[in-house]
Amino acid sequence: MDSVRQQLETSKQLPHPWTSRLVMRLFASGPKALGRIQHSIYLYQWLKLHYLIRYLGYFGSRGLKRLHRLLPAQLEEPTRAISLYPCDTKVAVKGKVRLFTGCANRLFDQETQRASLFLLNRLGYVVSIPQDQVCCGALHQHEGRQGQAHHLAGQNIASFTRSQGEHIISLASGCSSHLSTYPEHLNGHSNHFASQVQDITAFLAQSRWPKAYTFAPLGQKVLVHESCLQRNVLKQGASTYELLANIPQLDAEPLHGNEFCCGAAGSQMLTQPAQADKLLAPKLDAVIQQQATLLLTTNIGCALHIQAGLRERGHNIEVVHPVTLLARQLRTA
Repeated sequence: MDSVRQQLETSKQLPHPWTSRLVMRLFASGPKALGRIQHSIYLYQWLKLHYLIRYLGYFGSRGLKRLHRLLPAQLEEPTRAISLYPCDTKVAVKGKVRLFTGCANRLFDQETQRASLFLLNRLGYVVSIPQDQVCCGALHQHEGRQGQAHHLAGQNIASFTRSQGEHIISLASGCSSHLSTYPEHLNGHSNHFASQVQDITAFLAQSRWPKAYTFAPLGQKVLVHESCLQRNVLKQGASTYELLANIPQLDAEPLHGNEFCCGAAGSQMLTQPAQADKLLAPKLDAVIQQQATLLLTTNIGCALHIQAGLRERGHNIEVVHPVTLLARQLRTA
């Protein structure tokens, strides 16, 4: 499918709605520009400008409505970037890892990044975050823009090569799956980037926790949405349940219809909104029918899409990454 889209893109036969063109351009804009975008969105929400825009009727654009619906209720205030996070003093040092934060995660889900750092440090890992890393390029690859995707891959390979660490830990399953397919030879140079990539959920699920920490019981039911990429590309559908098994008394129940796509599918929720919403509807029905107050998913695109759908139906069900819940329950022994 990527190959056909690349041919269509080359022959100028592949249409791109302005919303997907905007998102691809923003995600490829680099870390400093992403920081400015994050600050702008934060101010936009803090000043409640969306009420003014809605009053003026500017939301008549369907594309703008699609973009706006994906925004979390309130972004967190941007914080100063830090490159190195030492491990906790209560545990022995296990090693050093590098964290791939991703574009959408950095913009819309800082809690997952904090939770990942918190857990990795307490496992005994020193964590470095290369500040010049860029978008993984998955969105560009799947939209037929292979040249731009390879350019972003080259930037990331160079960035992470300059930073030492045993593994490259990725926060979103969508990024993890694409990073693990980076070509071994790019721009005439060989690299081992792809073989070092591990998804945060699977990495933590395979880890043994030090005795200095324990997990508080949580006697409630949570629903697990398994993203298509986690199930079918990474082949790690069970990793979320293995990770959550660390929390005593937790009832982690699969969301009905996990074998089907939620409709987010990269940029499909922007480029094909009718199809995306059609695929989303049974997911929302299942969440409501299974009666839980918390939904877990490993992919930021799925999280934003599902959360927006639940909000539109008037249901206040929180959608978070599994590592966020694990971090919330971690306690000193």
